[in-house]
Amino acid sequence: MDERDYDDINDVLGMQRKANDLHSFRSLDSRFHLAIAKATHNDVVYQQMVSLMRELEIARHVLPVDSSEQEIENTLDMHSQTLEAISSRDPDRISEVMSRHLAMMEQAWEGVSARKFSAHAQRLGFTISGDV
Repeated sequence: MDERDYDDINDVLGMQRKANDLHSFRSLDSRFHLAIAKATHNDVVYQQMVSLMRELEIARHVLPVDSSEQEIENTLDMHSQTLEAISSRDPDRISEVMSRHLAMMEQAWEGVSARKFSAHAQRLGFTISGDV
């Protein structure tokens, strides 16, 4: 990731912080992930992320969720941690942050889909809202 890639990702994160509605926030969430994929300078990774974002968009319409302020704050915090980890170029730090990020996403999905919470997410200490 070069300085321009970092700036692009950071710009999207800044816009996401200023988003004033859930639709904009989610659209910028997709842009954040696409910007990270683009920063790999690997067309296969980028196209896979495009495909994943399409699937997630479909899932959001199947199981619409009204995100709470806390969930939005958690997402912004996780995106900040993700960008910092990527910037550090420390593979262990990146892996740890991405594991937590994926567990958080899994928790949110399982919370609305009524699927069982994964052991991985439980090990990382995530709980479904209200089950603290």
